[in-house]
Amino acid sequence: MHSFTKLLSAAFIACTAGPTMATIFSVSPGDDLQAAIDAASTGDTIEFAPGTYTVTDELYIYNKGITLK
Repeated sequence: MHSFTKLLSAAFIACTAGPTMATIFSVSPGDDLQAAIDAASTGDTIEFAPGTYTVTDELYIYNKGITLK
């Protein structure tokens, strides 16, 4: 019976943990775009405020699963 209680507890924790909430990162002209990309995780969104963005270096976005908006 003791192992059944452990199994039931593990199942309850797995069902109630749920997915994590996605984060929205807001960037403005002059912000460090690569820092926002690096901080974002799968499912997150980076929103760009209106304006002109000057990028002088390459931006690295490989298999991040993020949305640029």
